[in-house]
Amino acid sequence: KICRDAGMKNEEAIKVTIMESGKAIIITSIVLCFGFLNMIFSVSPPTYHIGLLISTTLIGTLLCDVFLLPLLLSKAYKDTTNKLIY
Repeated sequence: KICRDAGMKNEEAIKVTIMESGKAIIITSIVLCFGFLNMIFSVSPPTYHIGLLISTTLIGTLLCDVFLLPLLLSKAYKDTTNKLIY
């Protein structure tokens, strides 16, 4: 929103946002994924499954944040005004 308020077009605003925030999102997701993957070394099956499930979910959300969210934003804001198109 900050980039769009500054007058950037949709594609430029999405690109700048991914370049600025993308690194933090990727690093945080990877660190959390490896942290929860440590739970797979547990002897308890529920702990093993929770660690595997959360790690898989974090990988899925990372892929959606990096690839799907910019696509959805570019489709939602088709015009150059700051109005959401339904």
